[in-house]
Amino acid sequence: MSFSRAGRLSARLAFLSSFVFLLVPLSFGAENAALLVVLERDFSHRGGEMMLLEAASFDGDPSLVSLAAGARIFPKDGVLTREMVLEALLRVGLAGTRVALRMPEQVRVLPEDPVTADVRRLSRWVWRLDVEREGTLPSGAVLISPREIKPGITATVLRYRLTGGREFSMPVRIRWRQPAAVLRRSLPRGSVLSEEDLRVLFVERSGLRTPADPFRLRGARLTRNLAQGGVVFTDDVESVPVIAKGDPVRIVFRAGGLQVEASGEALDNGGVGDTIRVRNVLSRRIIACVVSGPGVVIVEGE
Repeated sequence: MSFSRAGRLSARLAFLSSFVFLLVPLSFGAENAALLVVLERDFSHRGGEMMLLEAASFDGDPSLVSLAAGARIFPKDGVLTREMVLEALLRVGLAGTRVALRMPEQVRVLPEDPVTADVRRLSRWVWRLDVEREGTLPSGAVLISPREIKPGITATVLRYRLTGGREFSMPVRIRWRQPAAVLRRSLPRGSVLSEEDLRVLFVERSGLRTPADPFRLRGARLTRNLAQGGVVFTDDVESVPVIAKGDPVRIVFRAGGLQVEASGEALDNGGVGDTIRVRNVLSRRIIACVVSGPGVVIVEGE
């Protein structure tokens, strides 16, 4: 090994070790960590670069879970290692955060089988998906129905056309996992939610009732009483307008590490997390923005 290569390796290990001490070893428990990240031994993936949300489950404050879930990672030789996960968490800005990472030294990444890929495509599901099928899919089979699968259903039948025109039916059972907001304490109807009221867990979804987007609940108002530990669903909340039509707003455009600001005028009312129309004062262009807070809207770029 050359000196320069050894130097690079030492620098990399020192860089990682500055973060490793912030990880909470499982022997000490994860209760003192701000964020828990869990990877199981094996999982399937369609290939190529992935976001950590496709491999892991999380538990913690919404802002931290959002950062960790969006971390990008590229499996090498069909394997994820602890070092790769740590580096991905560092890249999204979690250095200095107490993170408990629960995973083996290596996690195998298996090719996503065609049936699971069909279910994912028909449902447009980006989170964890487990599909149990009855039987083996014959080679050359082409899916003909259904045209759509609603997330939350636990079982359905896929119909394929085989070579020669014969049809083949395959019953499947489906488990959906997604992030959901859970209340840290009981709250009455009319309460306006803050991040301190919520934690994000990855839960198994069943039924067609949809959990609210846990990353856009800050500032939402409860429409009913909810108990501690209860999952917040879309019909449990309503938005509270923090921007009114005609208000001056600050437009924040973010792309990668770049951030540019401009002045605008709101053309709609909106609560935190709502998408509204905003006119750029200088260019006069009308753009769709997400309300971040009073007087502030966000535009995310590639």
